[in-house]
Amino acid sequence: MPGSPLLVVTREAGVNSVAAMGLPDTVVVREVPATQTTFRDPSEVRSDIQSLADRGPFATLVVTSVRAADYVDLVREALADDADVATVGEACAAMLDSHGYTVTHLSSTSAGELGTQITRGPALILGAADMRPELPAALTQGALSFEHVWCYQTHPVTLSDADRELLARATYLHVAAPSAWRVVASAVLPETVVLVPGVTTRDEVMRGHANVVIARTSEIGAVITAREESDSGARA
Repeated sequence: MPGSPLLVVTREAGVNSVAAMGLPDTVVVREVPATQTTFRDPSEVRSDIQSLADRGPFATLVVTSVRAADYVDLVREALADDADVATVGEACAAMLDSHGYTVTHLSSTSAGELGTQITRGPALILGAADMRPELPAALTQGALSFEHVWCYQTHPVTLSDADRELLARATYLHVAAPSAWRVVASAVLPETVVLVPGVTTRDEVMRGHANVVIARTSEIGAVITAREESDSGARA
């Protein structure tokens, strides 16, 4: 469709949640995965958790990515019966709920903000090997002890010429993590609207790109619709 806005999504194939974005029919969507994930053997994760027996039971479980879905059941034995459960974003909260966890602390913006909500330690963080510093810093500032068990790693992808051409044509670009932005940034034009889930990714993008909008997955369609209507009115 000539003239249709182009939305490029940068999560790995199959996990971009395009159906949940509520996009108008005029939007063309293309995938340019910026990272790939490798997952740790569950037996190694279980062993790490068991090695922390003298540190528990843990009063708070912290999970900030749906990538940890295959591992969240492994940590139950390490948690206190009344343990709090803390997470970031609707998707991760829904994942935890599907595994029988009741989320007690939810941030819609960042892991750092989530850390300020947590009041009970020790905390067990289940997530990426290369954990960002904001969450540990917030817990440390709150005088809460914590342990980190990693279950996956994300790796940058080398973009093809076709990928870079798509990125350069994007009207809108959805970037879910700072690591993804670092891969695609050099191919993105200043006029492209970069859609991000929270302040952590926004701050990373804004180091070199001013056109950034915070929008949860379920809000992306409404944001694009509003901007397209505004642009159409301005051209009229």
